Amino acid sequence: MRNSYRCQLIISDESDEERTARERREAARTDIPPGALELAQSFRVFHKLMMTSREIFKKANANIALFAEQQN
Repeated sequence: MRNSYRCQLIISDESDEERTARERREAARTDIPPGALELAQSFRVFHKLMMTSREIFKKANANIALFAEQQN
């Protein structure tokens, strides 16, 4: 999918303003339809939510394991 839209689907560390400016520059020199850029942005947001959720569950699991050990 990444190759078909020719854009990154992983969230970078750059700010929203930098990312928006970069996407506009890239879109200006390529023939990527605006809908494809919106789809890529949606995938980036979804990926960020998934990674955040995974980190929350890892921490919660570690805390539950620690609590269970303390109860024994």
